[in-house]
This record gives sequence, structure tokens and C-alpha cells, in this order.
Amino acid sequence: MKLPREIIESRRRAVREALNYISDGMVVGLGSGTTMRLFVEELASYIKASRISISVVPSSYDIMIYALGLGLHIIDPMGLYEIDIAFDGADEVDAKLNLLKGGGAALTREKIIDSMSRKTIIIVDYTKLVDKLCTRKPLPVEVAPPALSYVSRRLKEIVECRDVKVRQGAGKVGPIVTDNGFFIIDLYPKNPIEPDDVERVSTKINMIPGVLENGLFPRKLVDTVIVGFPDRVEVLKAR
Repeated sequence: MKLPREIIESRRRAVREALNYISDGMVVGLGSGTTMRLFVEELASYIKASRISISVVPSSYDIMIYALGLGLHIIDPMGLYEIDIAFDGADEVDAKLNLLKGGGAALTREKIIDSMSRKTIIIVDYTKLVDKLCTRKPLPVEVAPPALSYVSRRLKEIVECRDVKVRQGAGKVGPIVTDNGFFIIDLYPKNPIEPDDVERVSTKINMIPGVLENGLFPRKLVDTVIVGFPDRVEVLKAR
């Protein structure tokens, strides 16, 4: 789906603002998704123009292949215990800067990269701002295939929901399979999740056997949210 020009330009404003947080020699974590593809493009141009040395740690095969194609130096996170700074997008950002992520099915690796980083910068356009999470988007949960039915039932005990669906792939028959070999369950709550309830709900979901991770990113994982508008950029501090 082609995005409106004003959305693309709003994201580009936010991405260019985010480049101000980068300095020579950094190890940079990269989230996934359309905004992060734009960020990788701008980052590659910035590195070339500034003649600085940057290494990146991708959160998905998609963003890794994209970064390689633009000549960025890739580091495998397996050998790292800390990353200087991470940049990521979000599907929704609530009033207290909790995040909803996982629309691109890379939530687990994104949460790992964000947690490993000394500082996490979230880049979004203004349409991602909501009062409460799951206002417009479902809550993704990454699940081991053998636990699919069990987890689906247990999720309904934690969150009152309209529906629970296994996310289907586009261009393939059957469910989406994540980079970790898991499935994605999309949970549609009857009511959006209160900002002060995000961490509790996330913790309870992750305690279900068979769940790898969920798409709620509590605000403690976030340092700064950069929001692009058609005519300006706003920088929001979470801590």
C-alpha cells in the first residue's frame, strides 16, 4: 500500500532528526519496518557524507539484507552484551510513551536489540500517536507452533478480546513464520490497554508456556520518541 506523501515526508523529518544522535565509532541497533528502511537509507548517506565509521546490528533478516545492500557494516548481536544506541519504529505510541510493535513480525529481536542498547530512540510519524495501545492495531504475540491452541486460549484469560487470529502470510500459503521459526497470534482486545497496565499485561503474557515474546514495549525500554509532522518534529522524552 502506497503511503500518502505527507506521511512519508513526516517520517523523513523524524529520521533526519534521529541522525543527530549518531557519532563516529558507534555500534547502532536497527529495528525493522518501513520507517527503519527509510532510516537505513538516510544513515548510509550520512555515513558516506560524514566519513564516519559505524557498525549496525539488525533486528531481522529483512533489515540486514537491506543494510548490506547499502554497504553498511553488519555485526551479529550474538557476540555483544551492549549496543551504544538503537533506532526503532512503532505501530502505536501511547500517552506515556509505551509502544505497540510487531506489525512486521520482528518483535522479539527488536525487543532484544532495544534492551541491549544504552539508549533507544523511537522514530514515528504523527499517525502513530494514540491515548492507549491497541486503539487501532492488534497485539502481536510470537508463539511456538506446538503451543498455538493452548496459548490462544490462555491469552483470552489475560485480556478480554474480540478475536484471536493466527497471522497469515502474504504471497505464501499458511501462517507467517518469523525469523525465529515461530507463529504470530494477533490479539484484538475489546478495549485499548491502559498506559499504566502495559507492563503488567506484557509480563503475564510472557509467562504463558510457548510464548516467546509479545508486542508491548513498556516505556522503561524507551529513552526518546521522535515524532515527525508535515511541518515540524517533536522530541518526547520517556525517562
